[in-house]
Amino acid sequence: MTAGLEGSRLGKYEVLEELGQGGMSVVYRAIDTQLKRDVAIKVMHGFLAEQQDASERFHREAVAVARLQHPHIIRIFDYSGEDAEISFIVTELVRGEALADLLKRTPVHPPESAVLLTLPVAQALAHAHENGVIHRDLKPENILVGSDGSLKLTDFGIARMLDSHTMTMTGTLLGSPAYMAPEYVEGYATDERADIFSLGAMLYQIAVGKLPFEAPTPHALLKRIATCDYVPPEQANPQIHAALARIINRCLERLPEKRYATAALLVADLDSFLERVGIDADAELRHLLVDPKGFGEGLCGALTTRYLDNGKLALVRNDMQSAIEDFDRVLGLDPDNREVRRILDRLARRRQTRRVLRDVGIVVMGVLLVTVAAAKVVEAVNNARARSTANAVPALAAPTPPPIVPQPRDLNVGFVLTGTGDLFVDDAKEPMKENATGRFVQKLEIEPGPHTVRFVGAKRTALHHFVVNEGVPIDPIVLDVSVPEPRIDPTPKVKTKKLQFNTIQWANIYVDDRLVKENAMGKFSLEVPYGRHTLQFTNDFSRTRSDDITVGDAPVQPIIVDLEPLPARLFILGAPDDAVVEVAGKVAPLNQYNRDQGVEVPLSESGARKHEVVIRHNVTREEILRQTVEFRPGKQQRIEVKTP
Repeated sequence: MTAGLEGSRLGKYEVLEELGQGGMSVVYRAIDTQLKRDVAIKVMHGFLAEQQDASERFHREAVAVARLQHPHIIRIFDYSGEDAEISFIVTELVRGEALADLLKRTPVHPPESAVLLTLPVAQALAHAHENGVIHRDLKPENILVGSDGSLKLTDFGIARMLDSHTMTMTGTLLGSPAYMAPEYVEGYATDERADIFSLGAMLYQIAVGKLPFEAPTPHALLKRIATCDYVPPEQANPQIHAALARIINRCLERLPEKRYATAALLVADLDSFLERVGIDADAELRHLLVDPKGFGEGLCGALTTRYLDNGKLALVRNDMQSAIEDFDRVLGLDPDNREVRRILDRLARRRQTRRVLRDVGIVVMGVLLVTVAAAKVVEAVNNARARSTANAVPALAAPTPPPIVPQPRDLNVGFVLTGTGDLFVDDAKEPMKENATGRFVQKLEIEPGPHTVRFVGAKRTALHHFVVNEGVPIDPIVLDVSVPEPRIDPTPKVKTKKLQFNTIQWANIYVDDRLVKENAMGKFSLEVPYGRHTLQFTNDFSRTRSDDITVGDAPVQPIIVDLEPLPARLFILGAPDDAVVEVAGKVAPLNQYNRDQGVEVPLSESGARKHEVVIRHNVTREEILRQTVEFRPGKQQRIEVKTP
């Protein structure tokens, strides 16, 4: 390793002390003798400097970070150059610790704080992706937390520029397995969505308190990641709000096309979540980083009030699912919250009342039918008796009992309704009178307590909150859903643009998840409305391609669709434990994972392709088998090695 540089000079930099080291480099604190400022110098280990691929990775990091200018990405000041005797990168100095160390020392609570920590990292990723840089090793160890409350994404050592050739690896996974995306573990080509998966794993870790993927052996860990086998966050930590769980689960989708298409879309959802719970990300991040425990304790009380208010508003909107999710989170923060329990009890009673009224209605209908039938029988008997005694001497008539007058219901609340619609009191639909005039009065019997009434028309909804007190009259409630006669304006026509496509392979075309063209191939055009859309191109033998486009007045170039074929899988039976396989320019060890899952064979064309397969002993390089095999996208092939 490169060691003992304290007190030495690297160009204009005076090395002061070692700050830490990793598998690729040692980081020192130094001073820029010309600009008189402290800096960090990342010096590559000497034994790695002699390796071409390591030098290229170090150079790639310098180039990658230099093109990025973002408040949450470490700034690069200088680079030694590829031909320097000692390779180093000079960056800004962040006085503090890695996020991983902060999480070990002080677990972050409540889970909403995890969103506040993750948002700036997502913003940094969005900036990197927009500039063509994929990080590929996102984890808490590569995020620096400054003592001043700053947060910086660093260590782009295995980043890949989108305009460069894909890195080839000889059986080696670069990066941290616990945060790797399934397609990376399986050897598929990766894009920005692999970073989104890693960020989702980190968000899960902070919100739940442990990693989503854990296993006793590396092989078992990689298998769990490849199959996305993890406990859903809302089950691992019931304190997690359902909306946050949906964000995490979308990041951790096994198929890249089911994740967020861009980091910018993830940023939008994280922003929206924080706004809904009343957290100002810009104002509160520093407080969280400087005093995580104190911040969490203060946040819990504020969240209780916020979620309670959100739940009430959801009830007003008749959004029962959101209301229940918010009230559930309130009870997670304050299990004895009386107001929420009263609301939930009232909702439960209302549902029970509806069921009882339905059942009682059935019984009453049956009783009425029996009563009517009995009345008919009695009437017939009385008529017969009257005819038989028509000539008899009349007796003194018994006094006629007074008619039974039903007691009126206590219709204690009146509604003056204008327009046509449905009336709901506390989400229960009330029977309506016929209305020919457009305005009428409806009176109801309503129990004491707070209530909400909605009069829902075809185009408008009138809403009113009121309280009924025992024995206290209440003024009529006026609700109007009438719609004034519209002015005669021409209906605006949806503006569209004809987009030109050229598909190299056949494909099904989706616009915003709606199939618009099936089995398309070659040149064709589609009318697409103005605005932002997501295009997807799929077939049975290729990876799904997803493009986000904005259609407007600006010209749009023809869209060339050349889908990446799915890899084939090669299963090798009977090979010794130390064997490696060479196929399609790829060298893969025949470890347990590749034996179980098969070696992935990348294909550059959608049709059949022949490749030479060579199996060797890894140490002696002695050839065991050489055979030409035909591979097809998405299909499997098997080779059996017969040992003497």
